[in-house]
Amino acid sequence: MKKKNGFIAISLIYSFFLIFLMVMLASATKNTQTRQLLRTFKNDLQSQLNQEEFVKTTIERKTYRVDEEINFVNDTWQVIQNKTDTVVLILKRSLNKEEITKALEVTENNTTYFQNSCNNTSCNVKMCMNRYDHFNCYYESSSSYTYYSWETSIAKTIVERWFEQNLNLQKACRLQYNEQKKEQLCSKDTLIRMRFSDGIKDNLGYIRLATKGEASGNYSWITTNPNSWTLTSQSRSSGISNVYSLNSTKSTHNNVQSIRPVIEVKKG
Repeated sequence: MKKKNGFIAISLIYSFFLIFLMVMLASATKNTQTRQLLRTFKNDLQSQLNQEEFVKTTIERKTYRVDEEINFVNDTWQVIQNKTDTVVLILKRSLNKEEITKALEVTENNTTYFQNSCNNTSCNVKMCMNRYDHFNCYYESSSSYTYYSWETSIAKTIVERWFEQNLNLQKACRLQYNEQKKEQLCSKDTLIRMRFSDGIKDNLGYIRLATKGEASGNYSWITTNPNSWTLTSQSRSSGISNVYSLNSTKSTHNNVQSIRPVIEVKKG
């Protein structure tokens, strides 16, 4: 009888031990799965934060002073003009070699767009093509030429393609093709579609250069980087157009200057 009871007792102990092991194994497996899920969630969350949350795509609703620096879409901009609901900003730096050559889809030694080649990390850009072309402003002779316009300038091509290729700016815009209007428009209302003049005609766009009128004051956004193109025509004669740069001097369109894009951002 004692042997039978002892066998039963040992069987129960082993049974409980096996159950305990199964519970521990199940718990360990569950913990491993939970840790893996948490790790995956953490990595996904970190990736999302890196891509979205730390890219500032809004600006505070307040009054801004001219020259004030603003961090927007991971770049530093300076205030050109404060308005009631929007603020006009210019990129504090000039577009670099990589950005310009990528926008134009050319190499750094392409003399059609640059004088000789790009230097170091920067590229100075001609305003227009350096040959006669009905779609660009240059001349072949005194009787065969076209004049400067923003529509046909190299600078317009650069800033618009840079805008489309800038992933952070696109987070603030979500550029999409509008079937009804047959054009590319921002699906988000953070960026404002500006109406501006090149001194010849009115234009519409989400990105542009500063105008000569905007560059008329003695502000740091002008004086710290004065050798940048504006979009304003100064004068024209037979076969030659002149365009202002930020230092208020006029340059022939085949001279070279740097490029600093301008945008208008909705407050709040």
